[in-house]
Amino acid sequence: MGIKQDEQHRAKSRQFSKDMDIIGEYKEDGETKGYAAYRTTPWEEDDLKKKIIIKTFTKSMSWKGTLEEMIGRGMAQTFAAGKSLPTFIVNLSKTDQLITLEKVQKAKSIGKEIYSFFVIDDDDETLHPFTIEANRFTLGSDWNIYDVKHDKIAKIDGSKFNVGGKYKINIDTKRDTYRNELPEILVMFSTLNKFLEDVSKKMDKVKDILKDGKATLVLDNDEKLLYRNPRLIRK
Repeated sequence: MGIKQDEQHRAKSRQFSKDMDIIGEYKEDGETKGYAAYRTTPWEEDDLKKKIIIKTFTKSMSWKGTLEEMIGRGMAQTFAAGKSLPTFIVNLSKTDQLITLEKVQKAKSIGKEIYSFFVIDDDDETLHPFTIEANRFTLGSDWNIYDVKHDKIAKIDGSKFNVGGKYKINIDTKRDTYRNELPEILVMFSTLNKFLEDVSKKMDKVKDILKDGKATLVLDNDEKLLYRNPRLIRK
């Protein structure tokens, strides 16, 4: 029945590839709104090529968004900073912009994990930057989300004692900085939490291997396409 169900999912969306594994569902007010999945093949690659790709789908299995690790950009950040700074690209079905989500260093943060991203308003083209900052004073994997004014507009509460990995996302929808893209990004970030520790360890390991000159890093074609210059004029 599992194989049959996967075939039905692939029939509904080409984004649901053969190596897609559903690892969670997300709900709003107790009602199932969709599912989170990841591609197993890229994640099972060796240390130099291993990467995480997460996708979200509606309840009817229509594609909603993809979060993909950008190894090239992440490695450049990691080499420059001397610490693991992974980078991800987010592609949502309802916007034509690619959203960069990356771990950053912040002065006087004392090792606090911080991620940043921004979205552009489709109506007036204004820029809306956000940060996702770890809450180090709780037992679970908890995060606070801030807008450009450093007002807390959302939070992610992770249960430390829930083996399956359960997260509760609360968003203040009354604020002007609330964006339609924000809920989907936070769902994918919560799913990413399952893999973040392994991503960080991999980045450190690959960094040491490349530094010693023992191996070279070759990016996959999908990632290379994301770096392609859209303004290139060919003669």
